[in-house]
Order: sequence, then C-alpha cells, then structure tokens
Amino acid sequence: MDILKLLTYEEKIGGISIFDSKIEMLFLSFDQKKGALSVGASSFVNMPEGVVVGGILKNEEAFTASLKELFSKITYYGKSKIKISSFVISLPANFMYSHNFSFPANLSDIQIDEAMKLNLKFSLPMPEETVYIDWEQIESKYVIKKDIFLCAGIKKEIDGYLAVFLKIGITAVAMEFHGISISRVIALNSKEPFLTAIFSNNNLELVIMEAGAIRFLQAFSVNEILKLDAGKTEKDIIIDKIWRAINFYDSESGQKGFLKKIYLVGDNDRISAYKDFINQNISGIETEISQILPVFPQIPLAKNSNLAHITLGAALRGLMPRNEDTIISLMPIGTEEAYERKRMISFARIASDIISILSVFFVVLFFGSWLLITILLRNIETSLQRQVSLPEGLLELKERAVNFNETVDKINMLGQKTTKWSGLIDRLGIIGTSGITLTRIDIGSLEGLTMSGIALTRDNLLQFKIVLENSGLFREVKIPFNYLEQKNNIAFSLELKFKDASLFLK
Repeated sequence: MDILKLLTYEEKIGGISIFDSKIEMLFLSFDQKKGALSVGASSFVNMPEGVVVGGILKNEEAFTASLKELFSKITYYGKSKIKISSFVISLPANFMYSHNFSFPANLSDIQIDEAMKLNLKFSLPMPEETVYIDWEQIESKYVIKKDIFLCAGIKKEIDGYLAVFLKIGITAVAMEFHGISISRVIALNSKEPFLTAIFSNNNLELVIMEAGAIRFLQAFSVNEILKLDAGKTEKDIIIDKIWRAINFYDSESGQKGFLKKIYLVGDNDRISAYKDFINQNISGIETEISQILPVFPQIPLAKNSNLAHITLGAALRGLMPRNEDTIISLMPIGTEEAYERKRMISFARIASDIISILSVFFVVLFFGSWLLITILLRNIETSLQRQVSLPEGLLELKERAVNFNETVDKINMLGQKTTKWSGLIDRLGIIGTSGITLTRIDIGSLEGLTMSGIALTRDNLLQFKIVLENSGLFREVKIPFNYLEQKNNIAFSLELKFKDASLFLK
C-alpha cells in the first residue's frame, strides 16, 4: 500500500455546465504513464423552460430535480463506475462583471493586492458587499507591466446554486463562467488572439483571449436588448456587439486588425447560420465553428451542439492539482483556501479512522486476554481440586504457616499505627517553645489528647498557647484561669481537640 498516496489523496473532480435549457456533466481521466486523456463519465439532462433564465436560478425545486436526474443518467466509459461528488461549476456570465487592470512590474504581490482592494471601491458597478470577488495575475503583453484579471459575481445568485448543491451532496470546488471554461479548451489549439461568441438560448457571451488570458468579457440577453430597441433584429444586435468588442480590443492593443479569428459555440444549426452572416459583415477575421470534441469518443452531450466544449473546459480544470489552482473562482472562499480546508478534513477523517481501528483492536485484545486468563485460572483451579490430600505432617506445617502469617499481619498493623502516632509526636516536637517542659502526653483516641507539663513563667505558658493555636493541629486551645493566677513554675494540664487527625495519620 502506498501510504503517501493515501495521505495525499486527491479527490476526483468533474465539470458541470449550466445553461437555461439543460445541464451537462463530464468527468475526465488522465493516465500519467501513457500521457493519455479520456472520458470517464458523462451525462446531460434537459430542463423545463423557466427553471434558469439568463443564468439566474428561478425555480430551486425544479432545478434540484433536474440535478438528481442528471446523476441518475450517468454513462460510464471505463471498466468500473467512478464515484464523483466534487465539480467545477460553469455558469453563464449574465450576472458577473469583469475588468482588466495593469500595474507597474516593480510592484510586489502584496502591493498589487492593496492596490486592487483600493480599486474595487471605484471600479465595481455594484456594492462590494453584494458580490463575490476574485482576481488572478495573468501574463502581460509588456515586460514593464503586471496585468490582473478581476471578476465579480452576485452573491445572491451564486448562493442559490450552492444551496442546491449542498442539499444533494455535491461539492463545488470552483465557480466560473462559460467564457473562462471554453477559452481553456480553445487555447489548447489556438495561440493567436481570438474572440469566442457563445450562443446559449437568448444569451450571448463574448470573450477575447490572448496569451492564455482573458482580455475582454461581455454577456447579455438578446431579448432584453430587443425590448429596448424594437427596430433591430437579433442578427443586427449580434453583429453590433461583436464589432464593438473587436474595436475595443483594437484600441486596447493599439493595433488595428490584431484579432484574427472568431470561434462560434452553440447549437449546430444556429451557429452554422451565423458563421456565414458574420463573415459577410465583418471583414478581415476568419470565423470558425469550434471543433475540439472529435478527439474523444462520441458522447451523448456533444450531439447537435458544441456547447459541450464549455463542460469540457470545466472538467479540464478538475484535472489540475488543487494546490496549484489559482484561477478565478466566485465562491465564499477561494480555491486555495478551499483546498487547504479539504485537505485538513481528509487528514482528520484518516486520523479518525485510524483511531477507530486501533480502538477496536485494543478492545478485542483486552477481551481476548481477559478470556484467556479466565480459562487458565479455571484450569488451574480444577487441577488443584483434583490433587490428592496433603499428608498429615504437611497439614500441620500449613496450619503453622497460616498462624505465622496472621501474626505478622497483626504486627504490621500495630507498626503502622505506631508510625502514624509517631508522626504526631514529630509534629509536637517541632511545636515546642522555650520555658515549657512537657512531662506527659496522653492520647486516648483520634479525637484529641491531654498534655501535661511545667511552665517557668506565665508568659511562657501564654506563648505556648499561641504556638499551639498556630500549629494547625488543634481546634481550640484554652488555658484554665487558675493556671494564670500563678506567676512561676506553673504545673499545667491541657485537654486538646484535633482539627483533622488525617493530617498526621498519612
């Protein structure tokens, strides 16, 4: 058994992506020896209309039922079923906000954190206490700068999902938006800057990525814009938003035409129609339908849609070592802190299991030993009973031995009592004072004693009284008045009561 592997156990983490009309789940397995990635398990379920709208959870009860159905329909692709309860959750970005910051390269990480906290007060479009906030340092295009990508998500909406996950026993190790998940997948094959347009129901999410980092993000509901401007069509709005995103990136990079490719993600019929339309209206940029999943076995959730790439991106994050995952996560605690807590809980569980096993072992050992000793004693007793009677001479010798032992016990008892009274006498010897000669001490019982003697003067007798009172041995010390009438050579006899005989009978 590999003890180190047991103590550093890494949980199996899958990916879940949530859309307005469906939920998808994917778990990936990575063979370190072969360096091969494969699908371990997958599942998807369609949701009734109105359960999730624009990424916002509207019907908790129906969403809970859909999640339970999702896990009841898991398809496993390996030899054995895998127990998965931890997931990276990918959500639409409709209720999330992002922003990119640049700082001088000579600032330390602590200084950047302080600067970010200060910037939050001015850059967030919503009150800071109403959102979960996280940021990460991304690769900068310039040596003299450090770039930071910030993301914020509405607490109320995220907490709604977390409450359902907790109810059915799912652990969310990270919460991210679709743009981060899909960009992680596309970046595997595309090194040039690209824009990803995600079509999901009535939502459109635009993400621009360069050098492995997100540089621009925008998400909105097409229907909401149509309500505000009835004179436009859906295609007009989408072309306008994509064109504005490209112009924004050109102005940020300082180079027109720097963006070379647009990837479309969504239902196949819809993105096929938009591909030609975008090519006709936006020149100089190649539009392509994202195709990544064909390298994997055909799985149900990839049918008629490449939205499964989002789920794939979330599952890829699940393969990362937890202690190295510093990517954006919109939760009450960050991924690093969550990892440390999870690791401590795992160690505590292992320690608890070991203690329980050892406890059972020692209990069994105790009762086994007790049973063995009992059996041995019974066998010895039976063996002795079966022995023949002792000869007459030996019986007499045995009787003498018993009498001798009884006599020795009595002597020991007397010796113990003598020793105890000697302890009192030792205490009294310490108590003595000048001018006092004790002639007799009578100890009648444990209640007290009678002390007789001669005091040279009345003052000596009074001083002796004070010493006895302060000794802590006696309850009260009284001197009869007739003794005090004498001045010299006073013969006295005092009856004293013990405070606590146990003080000297130890």
